[in-house]
Order: sequence, then C-alpha cells, then structure tokens
Amino acid sequence: MYKTNGLNPKEAFIGDSVQAYTWQQEIWGVPVESNQVAFMVNVPVDDVKTAGLTEQYPPTNGKIYFESYEAMWELAKALQTKDGDRITRWGLSSKGWETPGLFGIMRSLGVKWWDNDAKKFNMDSDAGVKAMEYMVEKPVKMGIETELDQTQVDAALAGKVAVARGNGTPAVQGRALGYNYELCGAPMVKTGENPLFVGEAGWGFSAPRNSLRPDISVAFLRMVATKEGQLAYAKIYDGLLGIAWVGLADDTTRFADPSPNSPNVKAAKWFTTLLPSTEYYGEGFGYIAEIEKAGGEVTSLVRQGKLSSADGMKQIQQRSEAQYKQYLEDVKKAA
Repeated sequence: MYKTNGLNPKEAFIGDSVQAYTWQQEIWGVPVESNQVAFMVNVPVDDVKTAGLTEQYPPTNGKIYFESYEAMWELAKALQTKDGDRITRWGLSSKGWETPGLFGIMRSLGVKWWDNDAKKFNMDSDAGVKAMEYMVEKPVKMGIETELDQTQVDAALAGKVAVARGNGTPAVQGRALGYNYELCGAPMVKTGENPLFVGEAGWGFSAPRNSLRPDISVAFLRMVATKEGQLAYAKIYDGLLGIAWVGLADDTTRFADPSPNSPNVKAAKWFTTLLPSTEYYGEGFGYIAEIEKAGGEVTSLVRQGKLSSADGMKQIQQRSEAQYKQYLEDVKKAA
C-alpha cells in the first residue's frame, strides 16, 4: 500500500504515529493520529504576565522548554494562591497520563522503560526513581501539588490548579471558559539537552486480511495514506493537533478557526515541534492498559505519601512483570 502510493513511511509520518502500527518491522495499518499527551505543559500566560514573570519562563519568554523541573516548580509556586493558610489554587498538577510522562523522563536519562531485545522492564532503577521524584514526589513535598479527585485537565479548567502538565486540552478549551492557557514543552531533564518523550500514539486504520471485499479495504487504506485523506480525518475534530501526516504540519485549513490567534493554531505549533522527539511505547511488553493502570494508581499513592518513589517504581515494575507473564500465557493459548 505504501509502495503503491510512492511513500516512505519514515518520511510521511511524524513522531510515534506509524510506530504504533508496526510489529516486527512490518507496518500493519495507516495512522491518522500521533501522541497527544505527556510532552506538554499548560501555562496560564495572563497570570504569568500579572506576576511579572513573562521573561523568565516559557512559553512567554520564547523558549520551547522549561530549562529544568526546578524552573517549572518555581513558576508553579509563584502562581499558587492562598486565602490565609488555605490553598485556593494549587501551583501544579500532573495527575493523569503519568505513565508516558514517567517513561519519557527515563528516556531522557538514557534508560528504556522496556527493553524489547532483553525482554526486560527497567522501571525499578535509578532512572525510574528519579522520574517518579520529578513527576510526583518532589512537587508534593514542596507543597505545590496534591492528590486531586480529577485529572489536571479538569482541575485546570475548574480553576483549581495554575500549571497543568500532561494533556494540552486546557490550551485549546480554556479560553471559552475564561482561562488563557498556552503550551510549552515539558522540562529538560539534563541541563542544556532537549528532553525526549514517550507517547501513546493515536487512532489509525487497518483491514482484516480475509475481509469480504479486500479491494475496497485496500482502496480505503490507500485513500487514507494521502494528504487529502488525512486532512478529511483531521477536520472531524475541527482540526487535529496530534497529526500523523508530516504534510499537515503547516496546514491550518484543518482547523474550524484557522486564524493565527486561534487556540488550536497556537497549540498546533507546539505539537509539531514536540512530536518528532516522541517515540511509541514500543512492542512486545504485553498489555499497555494494565501498565498504564499501574502507573496511574501508583502515582496517586506516591502523591498521597503512602509510597516512596522507589517503592512506587518497584510496584509498577512488579505489576508490569505480572501482566507480561499473563500476556505470554495468553499468546501461547491463542497459538
């Protein structure tokens, strides 16, 4: 299909999109989305301006990334509000989509969360512990983050937190609710080095080998593997941010509001900047839903002080190994 359309998949698709449809070096589908979580931070730019911090932090200082996690925490602390001793708006929330966030920090530290060649998980490691400290433990101990009963998206759009890391929704929906969020990249992990990210990719299309009308299935896949097909899909969302097709990067016609001041157009700039640094979870590790469930549940326990970062990553490792064992048994039964 790719050959018929004259495509080089590595050149036609961006970020982790086509990796999610690849198994043992063979491509089994056509992606129409790439990752849309974990590599961004939502910053309330009006509040930053009011605080006189425009020149110090992204995105208002023109930089792509926070220079460090400490820098992000400094901004969050400056934007946290109190009424006496009662916190009325927390400085930061990273609740929701923590698993790819943790694995991205590990990747920036040079450690794979899952080594497919060795068939080995690496969450129970120095890099894994540091990732949990950055994502959860340290901001909680600083008093700028707490365990909430909702994701950082919902908390930000309800005025409960200032800075939201994990999903770009506040930047595209906030203005309609009276919040002016803009995006920047998640912080650098190593000084002076652009961070690397791990993503969950997105939707795409494939067809069963034994479909009743394989000619129609293949024709549809060929259509999707064109700019026109990708653009038609993107317009379903009034303009997809996490695009799969490189050729849509600068095409603002996919947005219902293509004006330069449109929240979607502004957010799209950051997505297309950050997506090339993003790779898919990988393959062969088992059931990602179980691993993500472990990540979400354990980070909540760490945020509540019920587990240390080291114990938390050890637990994610153990739960990942348990589901991998079940996965291998399921594959054997299905053979």
